[in-house]
Amino acid sequence: MLRLAYCLVLSVGVPASSINVPRVESDASEWEWIAGNSTGACPNNFELPGARIGAHTWLVSSTSEDTDMLYLFGGWGLDPSGTPAFLNDLWSFNLVTLEWKFLTGSIDGNKGGTNHTPAARYYGVTWIEKRDASSSSTQMPAQERTAVRDTQLWLWSGQGSAMDGDDNGIYLRDTWSYNVADGTWTQHYFNRHKLNKSSPTRVSNESSRLPVGTSLAPIARKWSNFWSDNVDSMWVFSGVNDEEHGFGLFNDLWHFNSTTTAWTKLYEYKNITGIYDGPVALRRPGAREGAYTAFAEGKLCLFGGLGVGASTSDRDFGTFQDVWCFDLHTHTWTMLAGSRLPDQPPSYGAKGTPSRGNLPPPEHAGYQFGTAVGSTSKYLLFMGGEDGKSETEPGIKGDVWAFDLHSAEWIWLSGSSQWNATSHYGPQGRLLPGNSPGSRYAGQGWITRGTHAATASNAPESKLSDACVDVWVFGGYGYDGLGDRRYLSDVWVYRCVRL
Repeated sequence: MLRLAYCLVLSVGVPASSINVPRVESDASEWEWIAGNSTGACPNNFELPGARIGAHTWLVSSTSEDTDMLYLFGGWGLDPSGTPAFLNDLWSFNLVTLEWKFLTGSIDGNKGGTNHTPAARYYGVTWIEKRDASSSSTQMPAQERTAVRDTQLWLWSGQGSAMDGDDNGIYLRDTWSYNVADGTWTQHYFNRHKLNKSSPTRVSNESSRLPVGTSLAPIARKWSNFWSDNVDSMWVFSGVNDEEHGFGLFNDLWHFNSTTTAWTKLYEYKNITGIYDGPVALRRPGAREGAYTAFAEGKLCLFGGLGVGASTSDRDFGTFQDVWCFDLHTHTWTMLAGSRLPDQPPSYGAKGTPSRGNLPPPEHAGYQFGTAVGSTSKYLLFMGGEDGKSETEPGIKGDVWAFDLHSAEWIWLSGSSQWNATSHYGPQGRLLPGNSPGSRYAGQGWITRGTHAATASNAPESKLSDACVDVWVFGGYGYDGLGDRRYLSDVWVYRCVRL
């Protein structure tokens, strides 16, 4: 209880209307600590989401300039007692007022879910389907209804609780959608899991009950790589299920149509290794998990991840630094940059300077932001991650990178080139050059149109800009303000990144 009280005192988000500190217009991008505790390890409660990893997020973009909303569901984090557990709470975060709101689910851990609420889980797959919300909905405040353009928030699979109290977890096969306008979950595919009472840590994982006429569906998994067009399509590549699949990693690519709720298998190979030479139609990345993904110009692009290269030998297993794109028209993969071998030495170059000679460090499971449109190109943006091959406690990074999908140049934008950097919070709600979220991974990231801070010394308002993007991060696991490794629940924004 003391820890919860401490977190509530120090974790309250700062409403935009109450920020009364100088903000200076600058050409340099800077980090701003928005909400959350600077010391981490905050338990879950009804006021603020607790510290966690592997949560699920959706960004509902507004057609106006004042109601962008982030939605956060579940993950693996700290329940009200501070005990790590699977979570199934759903929250919204208003990106203008900077306030959290608890919506549904439970703040307690390890819930098996109901017919109206998904089971607690982490590392599932998420995407958005665009539908017009009913203007007559009374479940949502009037000022927020204008934000509801993308109203269906979809969730598939992950690892979580088969029943209340299950903290070991199973691979979940169910599919859900959340209607933002009326605040309800709908279950589309169902789990048919039976807990083995004689061995509660093992669960029989039967096939899903599928909609009529559907004969195909991917095996349940976690740590998948996925993309969405934010209209009606989602694609998922690879992932991990070490209960039903020998090596644990898959080498498959699937498509899900939200309108028909039907799966289509684009390919599936028993051989999990990558192919770098030979006919273009056969080339592909090896199976991997925790890559950084972006949907760009009709292509499914990814960077890195932990997995296999040309073989399953130790030499070819590790964290990759390659960039691949899958063309949805030709159904072919193209390798744009990077090495065929994992765990290569990084090359940072000069911060802010594009170069083909730059190379991010080997890291995975960090913060992916999708694509950002610059003046002449499109960029894959991501931050941080862990060194997955370390036999001891893995190293963690907090650097921000952009990859130009046209010129194949890398740009080191922000963060330290050193492993395991401590966070530097500064005063909450202030843009300061020394601010930094530090090294972390397994949290959530998203981007919005950029903001230019107001120039008046006491003017809190900001204006939107198409010339830059704001990069946001929430939680994860990493170094807090005291230099300790903890579960985190803070919110940061990297203001006005120009590309």
